[in-house]
Amino acid sequence: MELDETSKPFTAELKEDYHHDKAVYQKAVHDILQAHIADVPEGRRRYIEKYIAEILVLSLHNLSNVQRFTIAYVSLNEHEGALRSAICTVTIEFEYKKIDPKTVGVEISRNVYKAILNRKLFEEQEFDQKMLDLGRPIVQAWTIDIATQDV
Repeated sequence: MELDETSKPFTAELKEDYHHDKAVYQKAVHDILQAHIADVPEGRRRYIEKYIAEILVLSLHNLSNVQRFTIAYVSLNEHEGALRSAICTVTIEFEYKKIDPKTVGVEISRNVYKAILNRKLFEEQEFDQKMLDLGRPIVQAWTIDIATQDV
C-alpha cells in the first residue's frame, strides 16, 4: 500500500439555488480531484466534476444519508526503481447538515487509497468464480466508465 488517507470533513453552505449549489459541489470535487488524480487529463476530470455536481444539485431534496462517489483508476508509479501498476480510488462523501434552522449545508470529506499491485501474488491468486459471477453484475450496474471514454 502506498497511500491510505482520509480528510477532515469541511462544511459548505447551500442556498438551494441551482447555480450557487452546483458551483459549490463542482469546486469541492475539482479541488479533490486536482490534488489526487492530476495524471488524468483535465477534460476528463471536468466531466466527472460536472456529472457529480449535476446529480447532487438536481436531487438535493430527494437525497438522505451520505452520498458517496468513488473514482477508481490505474496508474504507473515508480516503486523501488521500477515502474509498477497501481490502483487508486478517491471517494468523495457528501452529507447534508442543518447549519442553523434556516440554513442547509453539506459536509464534504474524501478518502484516498492507492496500492501498488503485486503481480506475482495476483497471478497466483485463486478466485471463487461463484462469488465473481455474483459481484460482477452489481459492479457493472453501478459503474460509469468516464475516464477511459473519449470526451
